[in-house]
Amino acid sequence: MASAEASGILVIRSGVVASSSKRTLNVKEFRGFVLSDPIAPLVLINGADSTSAQVFILAHELAHLWIGKSGISNPNPKKRSTDENNTIERFCNQVAAELLVPHAEFLKRWRNTDTVENNVRMLVRYFRASTHVILRQAFEQDKISRQEYEERIEAEEERFRLQQEEREGGGNFYRTMRLRNSRILVSSVIEAIQTTKIGLRDAATLLGCKVPTLKNVASELS
Repeated sequence: MASAEASGILVIRSGVVASSSKRTLNVKEFRGFVLSDPIAPLVLINGADSTSAQVFILAHELAHLWIGKSGISNPNPKKRSTDENNTIERFCNQVAAELLVPHAEFLKRWRNTDTVENNVRMLVRYFRASTHVILRQAFEQDKISRQEYEERIEAEEERFRLQQEEREGGGNFYRTMRLRNSRILVSSVIEAIQTTKIGLRDAATLLGCKVPTLKNVASELS
């Protein structure tokens, strides 16, 4: 994500609406979207999703920017009408899988005489990639069927859901704010405040927080 922002892409990762923990973004509704704009290209990733899924979605959305097409990532891999039957979405999925796990090396390492479980476990370690990405490439290279892919992804998401329920603690507020608003946007707004190019109220509105909170953020991040 840092590399994407270093190239000028606004990357926002948030699982809530306007910093409100009571208004969560449902992964079943969307996993991410991208706005292809020549001045301010933007990628939003649903932070409520699993880390492995977020990595794949980022790669997918970057592919959208590469071809100059905006889009919304399909929340459900079983809905082929908005995913596999859509040429652009299909292409971006293939690019994401290839970027994270090159198919030539994948095929070289895949053992047809071994089980899917052992292959996935071995390839996760070799590529230092997530199970989600390995399964996607396995599907793209016809090593597993669509039904098996969907079932295994569903099992991974259930495992992530259970892990989330066991989690405790809220994390670092300032780090979370940068993720939710894009490091580029937060830094630009703070700089604009310091150079009096924007008022505190407007700045707070842009970052989705209250003025007193913004003052603390400006002090912490300056």
